[in-house]
Amino acid sequence: MEVGTPSFVIWIDPPEAADGDLAGRVEHVQTSARSSFRSAAELLAFLDACRRGQGQDE
Repeated sequence: MEVGTPSFVIWIDPPEAADGDLAGRVEHVQTSARSSFRSAAELLAFLDACRRGQGQDE
C-alpha cells in the first residue's frame, strides 16, 4: 500500500454551540476513522493518532 498525504474532513461547530472552545467532528479520509472533539487538544490528538496509524472510530 502506497503511503500518501493524509487527508481529513473537519466540521467545526459554531462558537456558541461549543461554549467558546473549539468543537466539532473530524474524519480521516483514507481510513474513515472519525471522532468528535471538544477542544483543540482533542482534535490534534486525533490527527496525530491517524498520522501514526492509530486513529480509531468513536
